[in-house]
Amino acid sequence: MKNLNFQYAFTLDNESKLEHIFWCHAHCFELYQKYGDVVVFDTTYKVNSYDMPFGIFVGIDNHGRTILFGCALLRNEKLKTFEWLFKNFTLLMKKSPKTILTDQDPWMKQAIETEMPYTKHAFCIWHITTKFSSWFTSVLRSEYSSWCTEFHNLYKLDSVEEFEQKWPLVSAKYNLEKNKHVDLTIEDVGHRQMHDSMVSKCQESHLRSLSPLEKQGYQVLTPYAFKKFQDQFAQAIQYSVREENGTSFIVKHYKAARQHQVVWDEGNVDASSSCGNNSDLVTNAIELVRCPVISQTKGRPKQKRMKSGKELARQVKRCRLCRSSSHNFTTCAEQ
Repeated sequence: MKNLNFQYAFTLDNESKLEHIFWCHAHCFELYQKYGDVVVFDTTYKVNSYDMPFGIFVGIDNHGRTILFGCALLRNEKLKTFEWLFKNFTLLMKKSPKTILTDQDPWMKQAIETEMPYTKHAFCIWHITTKFSSWFTSVLRSEYSSWCTEFHNLYKLDSVEEFEQKWPLVSAKYNLEKNKHVDLTIEDVGHRQMHDSMVSKCQESHLRSLSPLEKQGYQVLTPYAFKKFQDQFAQAIQYSVREENGTSFIVKHYKAARQHQVVWDEGNVDASSSCGNNSDLVTNAIELVRCPVISQTKGRPKQKRMKSGKELARQVKRCRLCRSSSHNFTTCAEQ
């Protein structure tokens, strides 16, 4: 029986050969309707028998698991190709995502602006930091590690204003004011995307304390939601809260020198912070900053010359004087 929710679109070239194809299974379509607000799109480079780039649309569900929305096989990765793909994705899936995360492909960026004008396009910070080694290792040499540390410290600042104020000092310190990769990096950092990948596994949770609140959360929450709750619960005890009046509070982390003012609006059931980050008033715990791994630069793979049949044949050593195989030149009797 034909499933009407199975979505697909394809194009053919002048020789009626498949050019591009996008498809989405029925259960993937239903998942997109529920969890399609944020989509990650990426392409693998010609890892199939037809040497066609394979594109994949993924997201996460309410349990934090990676879910598939749709797949595509493309003839190339040009502007027209991406425009066709995003246009048909929006048409067949009945709506555009609110946010889409991709790599830094310029044609992909332009296609999203054309076909998804109301979707926020952001670059994944993971794609950016993995390129640091190829961009800056030869330039900074022994200072590369300290540069990475200072960059991640700037990335975790509370506000854009603080970042823009401190960035010129760091850039001048390492003489990177005119480096083209630095300009691109700063443009991408503006999106403030998380460094973590979308892959998340639900693991068995255990109580970390004897708190009845944590025990109750373990009983009613899913493993993924309980893990998030545990992280926030552990971070909460790292902050001191001092009440100024009925609606204003001073919040300070025990390792931080700065403090923030949080104002509670009881009428609108809302809170605002002086740091400007109202969506998550409890900031992430201070993590150990490590440099990205040094990745290999992209380029044309080196291919050895294929040997001929004569070269592959077994080589028989002969005397260079009489051409006999029973002895060598040193022991030849004709000398």
